[in-house]
Amino acid sequence: MNLRDKFINHSSMQLIIIAEKNSDYTDDAKTIAIDIINDREKNKEIDIIKEATKYWTDYLNANIKSLII
Repeated sequence: MNLRDKFINHSSMQLIIIAEKNSDYTDDAKTIAIDIINDREKNKEIDIIKEATKYWTDYLNANIKSLII
């Protein structure tokens, strides 16, 4: 099974987490996640701005204390 087949059933939020620059995933994995996200956006399956905003809002809310310190 290749990475695309593995990632194709991931949620948009999971793909955004994979694609983030600071994630521990390989560059190939990040590229594939971005490609799937772009495909979903072209097919109007997701609104990437809304999904990314939700990701960062959740991330900041969960980590605000450690980010400030």
